[in-house]
Amino acid sequence: MGFNKCYLPSIESMEQQIKRDGLKEFVRLYSKYDCITGEIDSFKFLENKIEEFKNKTGVENPDWNQNQ
Repeated sequence: MGFNKCYLPSIESMEQQIKRDGLKEFVRLYSKYDCITGEIDSFKFLENKIEEFKNKTGVENPDWNQNQ
C-alpha cells in the first residue's frame, strides 16, 4: 500500500480547479490524500471548501455511499 501525499497549489489554482471540475470533485480529489502540505493560506482555503461542501450536502466525503 502506498502513501499518497500532495503539495497544495496556490489559491488561484484551486479556484480554477473548482470552476473547471466543480466543488464535489475538488473535495473528492483532496480527500484521497494521506498527507497534504503547502502554504497555510492554501490549506485554510481547502478546509473552508471542505466545510462548505459538508454544509451544502450533509456528506463528509463525496466517495462515501450514503446508502450504507
